Amino acid sequence: MTPRLAARRRRSSVPCGRGRDAGAGRPRGRAWAAPLALVALGAPAAEAQTVAEVRKEIRAAARSSDFGKSVLGLTGFAALPGVSASNFTIDDGAASRTELSRLVGAPSRRFEDLGVLGGDLYAEATVSWFTAETDYPTFLPGSAFAAAPRNRIDAYTVVGGLGVAYDLTPSLSLTPIVTAGWGMVQDDTTFAGPGARRLDRATDDLLFNWDVQEILYGGALRLDYETPLPGDVNFTGRGRLNWVFGTTYSASSRVLEGDTRFGVVTAHGELDGPTTHSVFGRELRWILFAAGAWITGDGAEALGVGWIAEFGLGAELVDREVARGLGVEGVSLRISAITGDDLFGWSVGGGLEF
Repeated sequence: MTPRLAARRRRSSVPCGRGRDAGAGRPRGRAWAAPLALVALGAPAAEAQTVAEVRKEIRAAARSSDFGKSVLGLTGFAALPGVSASNFTIDDGAASRTELSRLVGAPSRRFEDLGVLGGDLYAEATVSWFTAETDYPTFLPGSAFAAAPRNRIDAYTVVGGLGVAYDLTPSLSLTPIVTAGWGMVQDDTTFAGPGARRLDRATDDLLFNWDVQEILYGGALRLDYETPLPGDVNFTGRGRLNWVFGTTYSASSRVLEGDTRFGVVTAHGELDGPTTHSVFGRELRWILFAAGAWITGDGAEALGVGWIAEFGLGAELVDREVARGLGVEGVSLRISAITGDDLFGWSVGGGLEF
């Protein structure tokens, strides 16, 4: 294994992009089930009720839909490395429309000069931001509570991981990892309509305008494969099995308290090779890659998505002198198409090659 190939295990990238859900009529995940259940209450039920009575109905709808567990599920997905960062528009044919975005930075490094338990020390960090924005139709039309919510949910996570990397063969390594971190989710909703103030009071700290903080913990098993191919082409493959658990330790409402757990399996394969071009005297290499993620448990139910696939290409500008002390060998630019459970999108990202 050449030093260049060994260094490719340690990559940091922050992709971002924009896409659109290709499916119509597909049910949303549980994260949006409780607000939509409010519409089902109907105007006749709300017309003769007080704020307290409607609030009681909303609390029951939130609990029956496991709204709190859904919030935790969204946060866990945001905290995972290996799942591409993108923007999506979810339009299921209903009157509401949701914009989702995820931005992530996930640097990792194998310290080959630090031996631990017969292997090399491995460390990673994942810092992410996830947001979902929805313009709902008018809730409880024809009643004193009639108003249209404009909803925004933001999730922030910081998760670190420590592990030990073992070389099974000169090209194959296995790394068990323990992860732990913190997450915060906030909801900020405004209302428009004649019943805006009453609906705000009825939903405050239940469906809208709440916040929750949680502890995230779990483990992962990472498999890396690297090998040179003819023609100065390199192949790198990476698979990862993640277990994520979340526990609420602070919430503005008891409806949001709870525990969650789910798993994500990710796979990534990449080819890079030489081009006949150079930029400012630096080597320019092409990149082709494909990746996939399979989500189970509360995360899949919260998102309404069970799998995601990504196919892309890019270019790497190699300069091993640009930051020798940090081990940076170059920079890359990537574009990709993303598909999944009735999903289609795209992503544009940049990265550092170590």
